[in-house]
Amino acid sequence: MHCLTRIREAMNTRKSSVHVHHCFNYLRQMILCEGNPTIEPVIPILGRRSVNAEVPRVCKDWTKLYDLAHDNYYSVASSNSSSLLY
Repeated sequence: MHCLTRIREAMNTRKSSVHVHHCFNYLRQMILCEGNPTIEPVIPILGRRSVNAEVPRVCKDWTKLYDLAHDNYYSVASSNSSSLLY
């Protein structure tokens, strides 16, 4: 929720920050790597919560899916170019 709040604030003020870029990257990782508590586990330190960002990440390889979508797009484009939205 923290990242969604930061992104909303950046959109409302039209001012981005390094933190907002981190939040977009974090959301991307969550989507591509599946929900997994090892992405950024929270560890208690002195009664406060801290994020351990040094945990190794193992993401899925989306290359085949991207290639398939690319090939499919151009297959459709070559057969019916007038109906494509750009």
